[in-house]
Amino acid sequence: MNDIHTQIHHADTTDRRSLDTVFDLLSDGWRRQVLELLADYEQLTVDELVTEIMETADNVPADRETVSIALHHHHLPLLEANGLLHYDTTAKTVERQTNAPVIERFLTLAQA
Repeated sequence: MNDIHTQIHHADTTDRRSLDTVFDLLSDGWRRQVLELLADYEQLTVDELVTEIMETADNVPADRETVSIALHHHHLPLLEANGLLHYDTTAKTVERQTNAPVIERFLTLAQA
């Protein structure tokens, strides 16, 4: 019985951690926008992402370089580390990963 209790507790902890990760990833507007764009286009360049963010996001810095640096050093690596996209730093392209639809369901709820 103790073994089953341990398995249930581990599953609950893992599910909570996964849910916390989803909410953390979706807590940032730029990350939500990247995921929304990739749902529509599958692959984009970092420059295309910067352009979209500059044109549509709230509270965006006035210069493209600041947005590009934030994407390159923080947002894109974080999304890649969680298996939602592939970021090719050499080609400066971002490609949607196959498990992205899982988080897209949460993204749809967040937009509602």
